[in-house]
Amino acid sequence: MRAAVYTVGEDIGWKMADIPVPHHSSFSVLIQVKAVALNPSNFKHPMIIATWPFIRHLRKDWPIGYDVSGVVLSAGTSRACNVKAGDKVWGISIGVAGEFAVLPCFLTVPIPGKLSFEEAAGLGVAGLTTLMGYERSGLGPKQKVLVVGASGGCGQFGVMLAGAIGAKVTGICGSQNVDFVKQLHTNVDAVFDYKQPFKMAGLFSKGRYFDVIYDTVTSSAREDPNYEPMLGPLRKENGTYLAIGPCPKSSDQFRAFWDGFTRPFGLQLQREGYDWYFLLPTKSLMLKLNSFFDSGKLTEVPIDSKYDALESSDAIEQAMDRQKSRRAVGKILLTFDRFASRASRALLFRGSRDLAGLQGLSVPDAALELVGEHLPRIRGAVLITHEGLSGPAILRLSAWAAFAFQEAGYRVRLRVNWVPSLTLDDAVEAILAVPLGRGNRPPVRRKPVGDVSPWPGLLPARLWRRLLQKLETEEGNSKFRPFVRQYRVDGLPLTQWPWAVFGFPDAGKCLALAVWNHLTALEVEVCGRRTNKEEFVTAGGVDVRELDWDRMELRSCPGLHFAGEIVDIDGITGGFNFQGCWSTGHAAGIAAADAVD
Repeated sequence: MRAAVYTVGEDIGWKMADIPVPHHSSFSVLIQVKAVALNPSNFKHPMIIATWPFIRHLRKDWPIGYDVSGVVLSAGTSRACNVKAGDKVWGISIGVAGEFAVLPCFLTVPIPGKLSFEEAAGLGVAGLTTLMGYERSGLGPKQKVLVVGASGGCGQFGVMLAGAIGAKVTGICGSQNVDFVKQLHTNVDAVFDYKQPFKMAGLFSKGRYFDVIYDTVTSSAREDPNYEPMLGPLRKENGTYLAIGPCPKSSDQFRAFWDGFTRPFGLQLQREGYDWYFLLPTKSLMLKLNSFFDSGKLTEVPIDSKYDALESSDAIEQAMDRQKSRRAVGKILLTFDRFASRASRALLFRGSRDLAGLQGLSVPDAALELVGEHLPRIRGAVLITHEGLSGPAILRLSAWAAFAFQEAGYRVRLRVNWVPSLTLDDAVEAILAVPLGRGNRPPVRRKPVGDVSPWPGLLPARLWRRLLQKLETEEGNSKFRPFVRQYRVDGLPLTQWPWAVFGFPDAGKCLALAVWNHLTALEVEVCGRRTNKEEFVTAGGVDVRELDWDRMELRSCPGLHFAGEIVDIDGITGGFNFQGCWSTGHAAGIAAADAVD
């Protein structure tokens, strides 16, 4: 996949690169990324010379970014994963600036209100940091808030959230952004230009006026002024001065660090009225932020600029330059939307003899991936037919991998995990509990009985029996040595290593691991697809970026209109594609008729 990554070496910076698609676990979700919002820390990390060698960005080709929005492709099975495939979500994780990203389940929530993917991507760090600060300070209705740096990412949320809570807001920003800040919320009382001493003097004359001062500018960087000595006296007796940048005073930084550990126990170590903090995101905080948009108290997230990361190799440099300029008004975004309109609906894959005779079986939850391709793993229901594989998961895989299939002539290998919701330990325990075959052979040479599946709701008994037969054929008369060599390190627990090394393994464990391998990594050969007349929609066509969507008219050739499958779009299934044809045809027809009139 294409991603914006950090570069490490003599030149520490960022670039666009091709990296593998990440895989997720039971506690995370895989999403197709639509937009990623940048934050100042994304370019400041490489500038921290003392800590750079010890932080995560030292890893080669590590994607940048934390704030992301997109569509869920596959969701984990843990209780924290309350989203499903197809849901539109936003979340926070590490290294999300790519075509696909993995998010922890506990930091993934639905997109609220009527926000677009771009707006939702801007909620993360800026919105949550601000909301967390206001909760720490106990901000309530009719209180007075001063926001320093009101036109920046955290600053704009400082203004909007304070107004939504019911507080009266005063902002500080540059003269060119005064009007922008005033329109962020109706509860904005005044906005001061920090470059005009006379107007700032009017602010200082207020005395102890503000319940909360939210400083998004002050930091230890040389180019950032320290506003606290100037603005601190404007804080009320019991008010709070919130700071989010690195503290200019090392003593404040030290006390703030330890305060994070002691505050949950009621012991505050920071100076009275001063609160420096760092973001600790939680799902409850994310849902509370969502509630402001779901209720209509807030309706939009200001966007400064968008850069298409798939269209230009310079997109990340341009976005970072804009971020470093300190002139951004709203969030700066990278967009990733290549696969939204490129898909082919091949209904059926022809499999191998491993599946022969199993037609009619359905597996409710399987995971599919193409061997050797950097494409996302797809989860969903799979149906075994007399010709191969079909079902929702196959349809989705054929969409995401349409061009990969085409380039390979539909001659690829497909890896199938029949039980992706199971962990290795749970699966091995269940396999070892299956009764062994009868007979006079020693227990070490007996096979698990295939009459009953260990997981009746997940794996049909006929498919379980076929996997055991395949294992017996490959095993070679119950000789476990090949499996011992293969799983000695990767599969066996530490206590089993010595026995495996010296040739005396736990044979039952080795057999269970061999069964697990066939359950989770069965490879079938794709050798064709159905005919074109049986597909839902074909891939490719006129690039949507070249069209005026209101008129379905080619921007470079006015008067030339396109509709239906000739446009490079597709829907989830047939009905959506019919609607696409009807809608685009209607728009093109009306536009063409207007042109004639």
